[in-house]
Amino acid sequence: MTERAPDGGNGPPVASRRGRWSGNVLGVLIILAIAYVLLATAMTVARFTGPDFADARRTGKAEVLGCERRGPVGLKGFGFYEACTVSIPWGSRRRVTIDKPGFFTDEKPGDTIVIGENPGSRGNVGYSRPELPSRGWVTLIAAVIGFIGVLPILVLLAVLRDGLRSLFRRRRA
Repeated sequence: MTERAPDGGNGPPVASRRGRWSGNVLGVLIILAIAYVLLATAMTVARFTGPDFADARRTGKAEVLGCERRGPVGLKGFGFYEACTVSIPWGSRRRVTIDKPGFFTDEKPGDTIVIGENPGSRGNVGYSRPELPSRGWVTLIAAVIGFIGVLPILVLLAVLRDGLRSLFRRRRA
């Protein structure tokens, strides 16, 4: 804490206090942690829906070649899930790895599953199963949680922008 005189130089000194950088870094880490938890929760909720099997361009059977267990915490949410490589008899690519959480349940190598190919966004291909129905309300809940998860990041960016502006103003003066 430093003491300085008010603008006119008259009167008692006014105490001013500047924050420490460690407190600022801790605040940034807390905001990032909150944002991650909310975004990972949104991705976890989104596991309970998928593309509609009825909208598939084509359907067929795929053979599971191998699976790898992933999780419990990652960029695709919370909990364990299976990322499986499947052989699909149609299409230019016969082997496809599908690592969408919630897509596979208890499949083992050699199992045959019913699968549909759905058009995805930006030219990507999505896959669907009849056991994983499309639920618009679950997608809406995941989107709302994801939007709430983005808000702390926007607040953090605004605070960092203001902090950088004030830092450069002090250096000029």
